[in-house]
Amino acid sequence: MSITKRRAGIEVGFIGVDGTGKTSVANAVSFWNVPIKVIHMGNKNFQTRFMRLFEQKVIGWPFGRIATNYELLVRRLQGWNLARKGWIVIYDRHPIEHFEPDAKLFKHKVGNLLNAMYNWEPDLTFYFTGDYSTIFERKKEYSAAQLQQMDRKFRRILDIKRVAFHTINVTDLELESVVAIVKSYIGYCLPQISRAMTQASSEPSLKKQARSGQGEYL
Repeated sequence: MSITKRRAGIEVGFIGVDGTGKTSVANAVSFWNVPIKVIHMGNKNFQTRFMRLFEQKVIGWPFGRIATNYELLVRRLQGWNLARKGWIVIYDRHPIEHFEPDAKLFKHKVGNLLNAMYNWEPDLTFYFTGDYSTIFERKKEYSAAQLQQMDRKFRRILDIKRVAFHTINVTDLELESVVAIVKSYIGYCLPQISRAMTQASSEPSLKKQARSGQGEYL
């Protein structure tokens, strides 16, 4: 995997089907005693007025699609700006996740054009995958077959967009081990904060989460 060293901060993207622990890992990372911002790149926690108008059904398609992509562009620019100020920015859901690899319909082609405004490659990408039956048991929102289909789509997107990524099998590892892997790559890219991250990892934050039920995959 190709990693670009930086003088300032870093942008990190998590991609994987629901149940692979993207949010759990992002939450664990946020406990480190360094400047960190977790930004959700999914369709919730809307901030822009344009998107709120769409939620209130004041505007409809295609303005709704434009509003959604504008919202995600605002979030990505916020992360981009913070990273250049020295922050670690974690994207809970990767910016490229909304890309449609089989864009045959006009709306999908338009969507991909709009996605290009914010889906440039982060500095680090982690691809969370694993046993689909085990992942299914965590949320039970989609069947194991559906999860496999979505996972294959994400892998195709990574290949089509030529995104360098690190694969983590989350069903073979405990949450703390996954967090440690993510930490090691970020520490390599940002040696100036590696010591602070090491000190933070020795704190009982993950143990506190485990006792409160937050130290498990969500």
